[in-house]
Amino acid sequence: LLAYAAEKAPAKPGSSLKAQPEKKLRYSSNQANRLQDLLTDLRLDFNNPLQNIDSTQIILADTNYNRLPGTLLTVDSTRKKITFTVNWSPDRDYVLLLGSGAFTDSAGNQLPKADTMKFKTRRVEDYGRVALRFSNLDLEKKPVIQFLIGDEIKLSAPLTSNQWTNSRFLPGEYDMRILYDRNGNGRWDPGDYSQRLQPETVVTLSQKLAIRADWDNERDISL
Repeated sequence: LLAYAAEKAPAKPGSSLKAQPEKKLRYSSNQANRLQDLLTDLRLDFNNPLQNIDSTQIILADTNYNRLPGTLLTVDSTRKKITFTVNWSPDRDYVLLLGSGAFTDSAGNQLPKADTMKFKTRRVEDYGRVALRFSNLDLEKKPVIQFLIGDEIKLSAPLTSNQWTNSRFLPGEYDMRILYDRNGNGRWDPGDYSQRLQPETVVTLSQKLAIRADWDNERDISL
């Protein structure tokens, strides 16, 4: 028998070859220590793009193996991220059952075996309560309060009054800034020279916000 493989055309200068899928299909979750944040969705990240998803082999349930009602499963444009949108109950145990044929990647690979992922949701007491009171805030400029750790925006929320509250805020030390969201799309826009539009204004607040769990965190902010 003769083995035959077509010769690959040499890559053109400056071009890049398409990445080949790995030989084994693997996934990880966005949970830390099997603990699910009440404020975020459960996400599975795969190493290869998925060609097929068999929802009959995917069960998100309580510990009595009753399926959770109203669960929404979505796939991102890269087909490497699957998100489960659920109305989580605090301090509750859950289980995610994945059959070995639940996912098939573009090379025909599937999970090596069926998997059971057990996890627990956070308690209400794991979160802090935040109350911010603003003075000299121009609401006509569509202000948005943004909370950051490093360069990552952890939370962004429009301000519709001089007070803002949140009863479930993850503990940590946050930088804060105000985005004046001219076009109301919820994110900073760099402007457009051809249309003579200036970049949207961002005001970084000098004070940090340190959130403690099960604690009332209040702050007066003057702009």
